[in-house]
Amino acid sequence: LGRLSSRLLRQPLRNVGSGLRERQSLALRGAEICRVASGATLFQRHYAAAAPEEEESFNSRMLENVSQTPVKVEQLQKLGRYIADIMPKYIQDVLITPCNELELLIHPDGVVPVLTILREHSQLQMSQLVNLTALDVPKRPKRFEVVYNLLSLPFNTRIRVRTYTDELTPLDSATSVYKGADWMEREVMSG
Repeated sequence: LGRLSSRLLRQPLRNVGSGLRERQSLALRGAEICRVASGATLFQRHYAAAAPEEEESFNSRMLENVSQTPVKVEQLQKLGRYIADIMPKYIQDVLITPCNELELLIHPDGVVPVLTILREHSQLQMSQLVNLTALDVPKRPKRFEVVYNLLSLPFNTRIRVRTYTDELTPLDSATSVYKGADWMEREVMSG
């Protein structure tokens, strides 16, 4: 019984390890497939000697999937305009990043109202505060930029909300909207 149980305990660990290696391999393939257009990728150079025809097939399938994915820039612009129309008092600018992510630049007084609307609105449902961070840019008059990264699980959409402040002007806490913001705000304000 002792040998059998130790064998059973070892078996799941091997599966977990191989699953991790498989996920790492897929992550490497996914990251490298984005660089295919710029010539031979690290993935191709590293693994091409093993099975070149398999890699070409994999790369062509991945490129087909990437090219068939609809561009979401127009949808993000439309969503950004919609959010800006809802809250014109607080939204100062709407940006689409080079990675096709929506960014809202808001007035410091609008942290709680904007986050509340983004969480409660039925067409947005930004129910998760993924993280909260801050940047210090000493050359600016309002040197601190606070960034809230939000996620909508039903719509699989992310929005980044950015605001600014200086050393003396406090921002309203986001804990009334997202309870998990408590620890994140402590980390940002203590650093």
